[in-house]
Amino acid sequence: MFIPENSWIEVLREANRHREQGVMWFSPKQSKPYRIADITNVNKPIVRILRTQNNTIDNVSEVKVFNLINHLIQNNERMLYDRNGIPGASMDVASFSSIVHLHPWLDYSTVDNVRYIIVRKFPKVSLFGIATFSPEDGRQLQRAARNIRRGQWNFRNDLLELYEHTCCISGTKLDNVLDAAHIIPHSFGGLTDASNGLLLRADLHNLFDDGLIGVNPITYKIEVSESLKDSEYWELNGSDLRKRNDPANPYPSIQTLIWKQAHPNEGSIELD
Repeated sequence: MFIPENSWIEVLREANRHREQGVMWFSPKQSKPYRIADITNVNKPIVRILRTQNNTIDNVSEVKVFNLINHLIQNNERMLYDRNGIPGASMDVASFSSIVHLHPWLDYSTVDNVRYIIVRKFPKVSLFGIATFSPEDGRQLQRAARNIRRGQWNFRNDLLELYEHTCCISGTKLDNVLDAAHIIPHSFGGLTDASNGLLLRADLHNLFDDGLIGVNPITYKIEVSESLKDSEYWELNGSDLRKRNDPANPYPSIQTLIWKQAHPNEGSIELD
């Protein structure tokens, strides 16, 4: 369960794991890349966040974590995402987006095109396992796994609408077999947001996660692994990624597709 008093410990633990593994994540909206530069401990621990795009540093401290958690609690565990920072908290977007990424119980949610920072009902799945999650029974674990795999309902519904209930690779039009697929996995900081999503038939979702089917971020052509040359999937090679029903943003974020091309085998972590 979410325990506000443990927030700084949770963030420090996850930051240390990110530092050891060299994990990179991306800011919301603009998808700017971040990673842990180091964790200093002169007087009190400070997590130093490197903005890799311009090699500048932002510090995350216990005070900043406390301020963000305090604002969330005061706003019934949901607050408006503001790129200008948290009012009265002396915190810019790099700080609070890093805290949201590192904290296992914090996440983003989009309602009617408005983005919020929220406290989750279940913790995020980390690259290193489910942080601080000890389910009381198997049903909770199964529910968490289902939510991770299918995405939050608004994420899937957004993609169904954008792709007009059609798999963006195969053209399949059957909701029961269509998955909301993260391009950058949640475990690597990928947002549960349409900019980081594709609507895929379930079998293609698995192949996409395994790096056997991908999308060229420049041409938006489907790329199928040579290992599938003798399968029915090979006929998809070189076909066009279906455009979304959104003339202003017909494709997902190019940064997410570039990341996936560089990390083809980094698929979603499965729990069942």
